[in-house]
Amino acid sequence: MKNKTLSKLLSYGLLLVAGLTNTNNAIAQRLDTAVFYLKQVSNGSPVVTTPDNADFMRIILPPDGTDANLGIMEYDKNRKLIFVGKSDPGLPRTYTEGDVVLTGECITYFSNGKRHTIAHYVHGNKEGMEYMYNYDGTIYCSLKHLSVGRGANNTVLNWECYDQNGNNICTEGNGWWLSYENTHVALQGAVKNGLPDGLWKGSTKVIDSIKYTYLYKDGKYISGTGYDKTGKAYPFQRDHELAKYNQNDPISFIRIMRGHFKLPKNFDHKKMNLDTARFSFILEKDNSVSHIEFLGTADTALNNNLTAAFLKCGGWSTAKHYGIPLRLRITLPYRENGEYLNNKSDIYNTYKREIAYKIEILGDSH
Repeated sequence: MKNKTLSKLLSYGLLLVAGLTNTNNAIAQRLDTAVFYLKQVSNGSPVVTTPDNADFMRIILPPDGTDANLGIMEYDKNRKLIFVGKSDPGLPRTYTEGDVVLTGECITYFSNGKRHTIAHYVHGNKEGMEYMYNYDGTIYCSLKHLSVGRGANNTVLNWECYDQNGNNICTEGNGWWLSYENTHVALQGAVKNGLPDGLWKGSTKVIDSIKYTYLYKDGKYISGTGYDKTGKAYPFQRDHELAKYNQNDPISFIRIMRGHFKLPKNFDHKKMNLDTARFSFILEKDNSVSHIEFLGTADTALNNNLTAAFLKCGGWSTAKHYGIPLRLRITLPYRENGEYLNNKSDIYNTYKREIAYKIEILGDSH
């Protein structure tokens, strides 16, 4: 699938990237060429100001004379090319926020330089065939994207699939499908007319011996069941559920817990600064809490008061993975961080609160 426009774009981008990765400026030296540093988060890729805070870099290039679209190239922190494609030139925020609307053929790459995916876009949506490859460059599968109109999610059909030996196991939407976690077959099942059908079986190596099944009928999801290492079944509707406090985020818990917490008499503030203090606890599979303690101190009275405050709060529910409850250690700050964010008109302020917390998956209690 050789594309002359993408080849020219790739050649120019390789020359440009060496001179851009050490600059903090959004606009490069060439007119109408912009560089943005972005961070990958769960709900998008916000722009950050410096390369040190970024996960990848996006270069926006002017039309090259062969068409009116903008060139888009992206590199990871190691200056490895991870994406090359085109964007609609009519988007007003492209040169201020780095926004793009993909159009035409776009290619993603593995860190070893081999192609990962090739897809065709129209108005930011995939249309037609998408090809996916293994890390070694061999073909893995193809998907067929059927347009249902601008602004709507396209129908995606599982079209072709190949096993690790290169054997074609699904043809024109009928056969058997394999999904991988690295080289591990994570999920497999039958495909009928491009859609999953019947019982699909999966497993994960990320968490201790979890197996699961999906039941489909003519492409429609019916139910899911997870199985722990003892074989106990857990029906589920959502693959993953996060740990929550009364269905809210952990900031709510911190505020409520501090309202119940009392410092011991004769507490020495010089030995421990509560503004930077952190505490941890274990959230058991049955949603009870244990091992409640401040980090970095053996002060029994302080930890006893923390435990007493915890027991007045209640309301925690643990995370679930394919319906199976997990045992977690959660570490939280005693105080959240806060800052005022001014909008451009400076008419009002928004106070933003945030915390940095850690969640670890533990094995079974003994």
